[in-house]
Amino acid sequence: FSPLNAVRMATLSTHRKRPNVLAGLVVGSSATASAVLFSHPMETLKTRFQLQGELMKRGEGVRIYTGVMQGLRMVAAQEGPTALYAGLGAGVLYQIVMNGTRLGLFEPLREQIAALYPGDSRPSTAGGVIVGVVSGTIVGVLGGGLASPFFQAKVRLQMGKSAAAMGLKAQYAYAGTAEALQDIYRAGGVSSLFRGSGIAMLRTGVGSATQLSSYGFCKDIIRGFGVEDGVPQHLMASTLAALVCTTAINPIDVVMTRIYNQSADKSAALYKSPFEAFALAIRTEGLGAFYKGWGAHFARLVRQRAAAVGKGSGGARPVSSRN
Repeated sequence: FSPLNAVRMATLSTHRKRPNVLAGLVVGSSATASAVLFSHPMETLKTRFQLQGELMKRGEGVRIYTGVMQGLRMVAAQEGPTALYAGLGAGVLYQIVMNGTRLGLFEPLREQIAALYPGDSRPSTAGGVIVGVVSGTIVGVLGGGLASPFFQAKVRLQMGKSAAAMGLKAQYAYAGTAEALQDIYRAGGVSSLFRGSGIAMLRTGVGSATQLSSYGFCKDIIRGFGVEDGVPQHLMASTLAALVCTTAINPIDVVMTRIYNQSADKSAALYKSPFEAFALAIRTEGLGAFYKGWGAHFARLVRQRAAAVGKGSGGARPVSSRN
């Protein structure tokens, strides 16, 4: 049994073969929430990489982390292994809301759009890629927007003691997800909870479009080389899709992480908008700023796919992003 395959199977009702959205939401949520338990340490490290050296020129500031393995060892040694799981509760809630929405709606929506497409819409065809991109973008935007408050809480919780060591202006000491959400809400109400939701929707939309469409494309190409359906084929296709997805969304992810981490107090905030965050990063750090944390990001996506495989994958589509 594979939770990945279950997502696709659950979207079809037993009797009518029509998309069952509720079943897809439930299975998609549980599958990705369990997979995040294995990938969260990489997500924590990715967040810290992206904020390390924020708005500092090369050679300025303190560079604590130099690589993925070094970073994992340092966090575990200095803060304890549990620090790698900081913000796990918020991360799980984010996956439940974002991927539950994204995956529960993807197959039903793709079927509807494919039915309207005038040409061949199989995943390995140009038409299939177009249908996948459109479907993935729509469900990704919706899921990313709804889950935005939990990602904001996760980012702040993940920084831990490293924020002070890096000399970051924004530093938080929350006991858990509930306290983080309460503090964000007190700072500006509901609008504060959904601050940055626009770039979150862009990130998840781009991530869904690239990953969900490239997975089916890569899987059909790999099948053409004689690799039969099963775990090896799924892992190869997922790894290639993760490579495409990570490269596409990491720049957006960096900007989003920085927007979420900054103070809600306008007088203390570094950025007025995502556009300003993007411009200031280029001006002070160069284009390399947008690929900070790429290695940890890629490792997280690959590890999350592998964790979700179970004992087989059948014809399933990937069940998580990150996004």
